[in-house]
Amino acid sequence: MKCLELTIPVLPQLVMAGHTLWPPGTKHFERSFGVYDVVFVKSGNLYITEDGIPYEAKSGEVLVLEPGLVHYGHKASEEPTEMFWFHFVHSPPARIVDSRDIPWKTVLQPGTSQDVAPPIHVMILPKHAPVDFKLFQSPLERLVELQQMLTLEHSLEIHFLTIQIFSLLQHSMCRQLAPQTRAISELAIEFLKRTMREPFRAERMERELHFDYDYMTRCFKKYTGMTPAKYVQHLRIEEAKTLLHRTDLPLADIGEKIGIRDVNYFVRLFKEMTGTTPVRYRLSGRGYV
Repeated sequence: MKCLELTIPVLPQLVMAGHTLWPPGTKHFERSFGVYDVVFVKSGNLYITEDGIPYEAKSGEVLVLEPGLVHYGHKASEEPTEMFWFHFVHSPPARIVDSRDIPWKTVLQPGTSQDVAPPIHVMILPKHAPVDFKLFQSPLERLVELQQMLTLEHSLEIHFLTIQIFSLLQHSMCRQLAPQTRAISELAIEFLKRTMREPFRAERMERELHFDYDYMTRCFKKYTGMTPAKYVQHLRIEEAKTLLHRTDLPLADIGEKIGIRDVNYFVRLFKEMTGTTPVRYRLSGRGYV
């Protein structure tokens, strides 16, 4: 499935939202303009060609039309068609990605007290996909209601609702796409969380999960952006961070608790993965650095 990857920040900004009920025989006019157009079809059918590619958005589907591309109705609706839609702007432009290549569980680095700029993340929108419309109906109806009678009191709420809809869309896509890769990776994540304090053994993982280790690694890396062994390191360091901030345990004891018995290796790994030493991380959490 084709998806649109948008860099954030800056978050997309709402321009306009609306609700439309077309009688049979209605066809979308031709146009090209500089905004994204997100269309949720509640009932009926919408026939749209964009940049020479025909789409049929059916009841319970969403279609995202892109800025700068010509789109027009190539066929009239054959039945009453009800739609919710909203326009938004976003810069820089979206990157086209294949849903099978999205590493949904990629671990993003948390901020530190030394950061002075927000980290760069991305959001994913489906180009054309089925959705559970019941999940979207309430925020869409509220968005249209506010748009029609907007006051200063609710000016922030319309932007919150837009982000809520984006979040629901991304979560919906995450649940739908690459089911086998996802299922295997989720099994592996649970196994790694359960065994993170023990020495990592590919053979044990293979034996307990009943999949070839190389195949699991390919699925896992596509889903998380890491190998299983690297993910274990991530889990250990995240637990070490918690222990450093919440306890006064010596470094050797913390290393022992997370499954790293060599304190020198623990310090090296912590610095490699966080950019700072365990001692400085502990001090920063207490406001000393």
